[in-house]
Amino acid sequence: MTPLIFKNLVPLLSTLAVVLSLAGCPKPGTTPTKRPSTGSVTRLTMEPILIVAHRSGGKYTSVAFSAEGLFRKGLVAQRQGKCKPALTAYGQLLKHFGRSVYAAPTHYNAGLCWQRLRKWLQAGRHFEAAGQNVAKPAEQIQALGAAGVNFAAAKRWTDSQRCFATLLARQDLKVHQRIEAHARLAYAWYESGNNARTRHNVDRALALYRKTRANVRLPSLYYVAMAAYYRAAIYHRLTSQTPIRLPVEQMQQDVETMATWMYKAQKAYWHAVSYKNHVWAMAATYQVGTLYWDFRRALMGAPLPRFSGVRYFDKTLKRYETITAAEQRAAYFAKIRTKTRVLLRHAMVVYQKGISTSERIGAKNLWVTKIRQGLAAVKLAYAKDPQRTDGPAAIPRKRKPTRSPLVPRNMDPKTYRPSAVGI
Repeated sequence: MTPLIFKNLVPLLSTLAVVLSLAGCPKPGTTPTKRPSTGSVTRLTMEPILIVAHRSGGKYTSVAFSAEGLFRKGLVAQRQGKCKPALTAYGQLLKHFGRSVYAAPTHYNAGLCWQRLRKWLQAGRHFEAAGQNVAKPAEQIQALGAAGVNFAAAKRWTDSQRCFATLLARQDLKVHQRIEAHARLAYAWYESGNNARTRHNVDRALALYRKTRANVRLPSLYYVAMAAYYRAAIYHRLTSQTPIRLPVEQMQQDVETMATWMYKAQKAYWHAVSYKNHVWAMAATYQVGTLYWDFRRALMGAPLPRFSGVRYFDKTLKRYETITAAEQRAAYFAKIRTKTRVLLRHAMVVYQKGISTSERIGAKNLWVTKIRQGLAAVKLAYAKDPQRTDGPAAIPRKRKPTRSPLVPRNMDPKTYRPSAVGI
């Protein structure tokens, strides 16, 4: 995952790191160009040189290296796409020259390498260290944002929250940076299971957008749509977390509560679609279809009421009959299944609209793939779902007898009139 505003995480920024590291710092071995006047004192800040001696077979060999040399060695390897040799050089630099002016840009470049290797946690730690040590505010913002993004990719939600909270505490963020920070912080809180903090940051992001949209033109509505999406995700989570319990009165109340959260989630997802961002529009469309399917599965998986056999007198057969508990359960299950099949049709319609929209606008992302998979799964479930009225484990219905068991076989049942019914 790479951020949009903090996205310039490419080795080309190592040029910036070189500038940072060399600013106001003469190279090792530099001498003053002008002869100092008599009585004046000239101070030079010079990087140390480390000399390591090894003894082998009675002979001594020595290796000398400096922070600048290690930095440039890592930089050359990084530009060539060789991240492992670059990280080796950067690691030696940080180990032996941790207080060098090269330390901050080294942390940043090491973060780029770890990110390229998809080691999100290590990348986040280096970016955060760079953000704490670089001097320029713009570079601090960029490094902390990259740290928060990589911590989120590593599912280190607390670390991600810390980075974005630090950013939001600053007074020098631009409008689009503040909206992004709120949206990403909302994502971190959502994944942590904190709906209240998620809603707070979502509301702040959307309110800031509404307040400034007349005067400030954002580079993209990506993070506005992201904030709207996670507001809907809160309602979606509440829908999924609503239990359906017995007795029947409680079950009716639970289903109404679930339907209410489902309606709010659906409305909020369509609001996220209205920002017309390809990624979040497809994500929201997929979730709306999922809402219908999940609601149907929740109703089908709800606990069944308790049934008992019912005995009644059949006037046609002139005898007592019994409806067993199994038959009642089968009829109840069949009625629920029949009435909820419409939810599968709704899900298919939403998925089909999502696919047609993606083809029209040229959207190609993970969510489009999920929509296609969801449509295929719902179609299969709809085709396999029987339309008959008996349940999957129901006892076959008793065929209506053509002759009363009280009528002798040698007599016509249409003309026979019993005088009494034996019980």
